[in-house]
Amino acid sequence: MDADMRALAKELDDLTAGLGIVVMPVRVTPAADGADVDVGLDEMPLADFVRVAHRAGVRLLYRVAPEFDLKEFDESLPESVEEERQAERARLVRRARRHSGEIVEVEVAFAHEGVLHRWSITPSWYDSLIAEAGSLRAPASGDRSRPADRGEREVLEERLAGELAAMPSFRRRASTDHAARAAAYDHAEMVSLLDGPDPDWTVHHILRRARARVDMDAERLYHELTESLPQLAAELAVDEQFLASTRIVDRRNRAEDFLTEKYEGYRAPARFRDRLMNTPPLRAGKLPPQPSTLY
Repeated sequence: MDADMRALAKELDDLTAGLGIVVMPVRVTPAADGADVDVGLDEMPLADFVRVAHRAGVRLLYRVAPEFDLKEFDESLPESVEEERQAERARLVRRARRHSGEIVEVEVAFAHEGVLHRWSITPSWYDSLIAEAGSLRAPASGDRSRPADRGEREVLEERLAGELAAMPSFRRRASTDHAARAAAYDHAEMVSLLDGPDPDWTVHHILRRARARVDMDAERLYHELTESLPQLAAELAVDEQFLASTRIVDRRNRAEDFLTEKYEGYRAPARFRDRLMNTPPLRAGKLPPQPSTLY
């Protein structure tokens, strides 16, 4: 029986708030040579994992609970001229439609004395969808890009994850799994991996590592930019697209795009964007007052 993903996410938020633990909405994946501990529901309940972190003196957790995006999942599936494969694709999309907006994973992590501890769980319906989506991708003939040795795969995953994270086009779309998968097609070496079967979840691990690296690099970047908020607010206040926006939500979206464009695809955390929108001369997203003109 599947765990209630939304209930788990809420339980986590309630626990961390009650224990006074700071939570960063960032996915964490260790480097190839980093020590790590991976656990899930079979090893211990989520509540026990959070309490272990608290007893260890941890005051910072990394936490993600992404929702299933049907549109991006649909776009990530390959088209085919074969009638049978098109029918399989249509059936898979119909199955996926039932889960639109549901949480696909709950992941929590903390670092203690140089060791990364991570607890994660995915629902069986999502694992099934991902596996069937992989089967829709025809295997590449004579493909030698998928090493069988675990050590070789680890090296490959770490290298390709780093190369993807270095691509601004990937960073711009790394916020969700399906968007990241689509963006990975811009990397020539990833194409055969993406279009072939993935029995060892090599692609999944590569994208997960790459997204984690982008998230952590963005956190560091925007933390360092805190002192530049007044300058950024002044630039945004005269941005033509920002000035042309009439609704607060449109200005907020433009602020996000402004930062992403300015910093080579790194998306700003929501809290940084909100601070920017409240930094003079901006006033909670409102346009700065314009000087009156005498005629």
